[in-house]
Amino acid sequence: MDNHTFYKQDKILHRILYTANMSKKNSTPVDISSELLKILFEEMKATRVIFYQILQKKQSIKKLVSFETDKSPYAEQSPSVWIKKTLKDEPYKVIDDFSEEIRITMNESGIKSVLIVPVYRSNSIWGILELQDCKENRLWTEQEKGMVIITASVIGNILNLTSMEKKVKESERKYQKLFSNMTQGVIIFKLIHDSAKNLKDCTIEDINSVAKKTFKNDTLPRNKECNFFTPEEKNLFMEILKKAQKSKRTFKTEITLQSQRVIDLIAYKISKNQIAFVTQDITAKKKLEEELKMYASIDELTGIFNRRVGISLLEKEIMQSQRRNSPLSIIYIDINGLKNTNDRFGHSKGDELIINTTKIIKKCARKSDIIFRMGGDEFLIILPDCKAEKAEIVWKRIRNECEQFNKNSDIPYKISMSHGTATYSGEQTIDEFVNQADSQMYKEKLLYKEEIEKSSV
Repeated sequence: MDNHTFYKQDKILHRILYTANMSKKNSTPVDISSELLKILFEEMKATRVIFYQILQKKQSIKKLVSFETDKSPYAEQSPSVWIKKTLKDEPYKVIDDFSEEIRITMNESGIKSVLIVPVYRSNSIWGILELQDCKENRLWTEQEKGMVIITASVIGNILNLTSMEKKVKESERKYQKLFSNMTQGVIIFKLIHDSAKNLKDCTIEDINSVAKKTFKNDTLPRNKECNFFTPEEKNLFMEILKKAQKSKRTFKTEITLQSQRVIDLIAYKISKNQIAFVTQDITAKKKLEEELKMYASIDELTGIFNRRVGISLLEKEIMQSQRRNSPLSIIYIDINGLKNTNDRFGHSKGDELIINTTKIIKKCARKSDIIFRMGGDEFLIILPDCKAEKAEIVWKRIRNECEQFNKNSDIPYKISMSHGTATYSGEQTIDEFVNQADSQMYKEKLLYKEEIEKSSV
């Protein structure tokens, strides 16, 4: 090859590759192919340059792009007859030599010389480039064949990239649709490590609408990257990320945000630099659980703890007393005359008597004391860090408050209570401890009944 020919071929090659590389990002394969075929048409001086797509399912050929001179003596003819047969016989060969039968068909169509090069996508024939000369029986040079082969190869690469991009975009579209439509919140964190490979920071790679709504914080500036979390919440998340990194399985936990939302959180380790949080706002569920727990633990009439919860709390206070070596006392209280009030004024007044008694006990007890209704007309006060003499001081306040209430009230009944105190010895069972106070209360109750009987004589 002389220098002039070499320079010309190199120029064409450069122009083809440059055009392919500089094609617009959103250009279709047909758009790019059209630009490349135009170069072939201009440089190769062929009568026609055509790009066909082979439609495998329909067993037919579709013309995508074509260029031809204004002086073509014959109209363009469908090349399907010779192309199909030749490609079937030798699919990987540049086709410029045909059988006599095909040559007759070509001549009848006014085509004197044809060069055909297959275009492959993913190792299968997708289409063909065809150059026709209707003026002379042209012998295509090896350099010309090489230019067409390179062009077909470039188009094939573009088709492969487009196919892959399409698959990636479709995959991304499905992922985003799934990601966006999830009923749970999802946050994908990118982990940032220091030189010692310790986690030092994180950024949000992706977050769906549910998570945005869950962690929305209107008090934070919107232009900050992690404006969904307060600094305290981010510190909490950093601790969870550290634990998730070390965990071989999923890491589950429950957190309470500063907004008082309660979040059920599962951390999934995607890679060494990525961790996903799947979150569920369980605030309503927790609130319902707390309400149910409260209803199960509260006496409906008085609004204080019921016996079941009260005894459980007493068990805990006994353990605390033993651990701290601190005194613990209780006051067992029984309302005097509840049956008489019910009989004379009705059960509504009896309930009122119980409620007013509860108010007096709550008013006179210390803040640290725990009050619960044992049942019926009986109450128990738990007095932590309290000796017997201090418990009696609390009782005196209750008794005095009863006297004041009776003086200032015009209700038809009087509030009166009997009591018994006990201080935990460190060796009693809980039943023995409560029974000790109950026995003291019962003795006082008997004295009260004797006095009532004497006064009625």
